[in-house]
Amino acid sequence: MRSKIENIWIDDIAVYIQTGDGKIFSEKFNDYPRLKYATTEQRKSFTYNNIGIRWEELDEDLSFEGFMNKKNNKETTLFRLFKNHPELNVAGIARRIGISQSVMASYVCGIKKPSPMNMELVEKQQKLRENNYKEVLRYMDNAKDSLKKAGKEDGYYQDRKYIKTACGTAYNGVLLALDTYLMLKGIPRPHKKKRLSIEYYESNIGQLDKKLLKELDVVYHVLHLDGYYDGIQDAMLIKKGFDTAFEIINRIKP
Repeated sequence: MRSKIENIWIDDIAVYIQTGDGKIFSEKFNDYPRLKYATTEQRKSFTYNNIGIRWEELDEDLSFEGFMNKKNNKETTLFRLFKNHPELNVAGIARRIGISQSVMASYVCGIKKPSPMNMELVEKQQKLRENNYKEVLRYMDNAKDSLKKAGKEDGYYQDRKYIKTACGTAYNGVLLALDTYLMLKGIPRPHKKKRLSIEYYESNIGQLDKKLLKELDVVYHVLHLDGYYDGIQDAMLIKKGFDTAFEIINRIKP
């Protein structure tokens, strides 16, 4: 039976726990990307229960068993998946496959072994992400091809028909990337085929990532309003829209 955890503290290098029998265990921040790049205040902002430590803002969980059994902790398939892809959300994936966050954390840390069905569901989430990323890149390739057909002279594209096609196609690619991003955060698309409002994306993304929200604002105004609806010809402005689109898309890159 594991000893009761008596104390938890951090320094600039690691987080430490002390058990009732006086033993001290630690985990280095450098081993966990979210903790490695977090601020001191973010690292200090944790909660804990009888299973482990939780950083809500960072969506990071460390189990107490993991502190004491490091060898097993870093050998699971799920651990490698979440470590290599820190943008994946443990709580979100847990909600998507219908299990509690604490159970998912125990799978990741190797305390428990997921059933074949649960493992298959997690793998399907990752496969969906990979497929959607490829589809988004196809959208962007088509958009760039359309933009070339518009012709450019003295910093301005010439044919509004191709400008509108290019910007509309790129914007649709961004929406698919955002749907995938939200899915990875545990927010499923409410309607599979129905177009969702910009307010839907702003509301959900605003709660998760303020920088992404600003990028969405740029893409919405430049690609959707100025480009798709108005056929704006300014090449520099359209380039800004495309560059920002790729910043959003890179968030779901496998």
